[in-house]
Amino acid sequence: MELATLCNTLLAILEQFDETVLPLGLYACDDLVEAEPQSKPSRYQEWHKAIAPYLKMQGYSVGNPRVQMESNSSGKFRPKHSMYRTRFQTPAFGVVNCTVIRFSKIKVRKYGSAYRVDIHEERAERWKETDVSGHISNLWKQPELGKDRYVELVLVIGFDKAQDPLGRELLELQRDLKWEEKKVVYLTRVWQDKADRGFGVRLGAWARTIPTEQ
Repeated sequence: MELATLCNTLLAILEQFDETVLPLGLYACDDLVEAEPQSKPSRYQEWHKAIAPYLKMQGYSVGNPRVQMESNSSGKFRPKHSMYRTRFQTPAFGVVNCTVIRFSKIKVRKYGSAYRVDIHEERAERWKETDVSGHISNLWKQPELGKDRYVELVLVIGFDKAQDPLGRELLELQRDLKWEEKKVVYLTRVWQDKADRGFGVRLGAWARTIPTEQ
């Protein structure tokens, strides 16, 4: 299997999941509630309900999401809902370290009986806070000593009301980071929200094989 094939498969799974869980979609999939009474919504549903089941069906070893922590204005640490790390292992690539980043420039609210984007709320400043650039740059960091070959993978799930969701941001990143010169595999998918809430969905996958340290 080529690394690009793995990335494309993961993006296809996420797009299919977005449609499967309508009207919530990827945007609100953490609001899914299990059938059992007393059950509560849980985080990282795109991993637990879509990606992990597929990987397990292939016979791959799959880890659980590891929550990233962030400090608030009072200096206390809390789980960072927008990002988590996990890993899985395949015969073709060995260990795949996966960072999943969820980013939204929009807020959906209920208007009457329908849900729509709040056109008055702007969350563009969150792009820098999310530090997608830093996570992509980590793909060409020095290999970990004593490790066999492995893969670093970054998945971005983004939501934006622009016609080309996050297109400008990603174009600037590509110009600044020049990841194609670092042998990074990059794939992306875009579509308009299938529940007609007034935004677009952007998926991005960046992956790089880290060679064995000699």
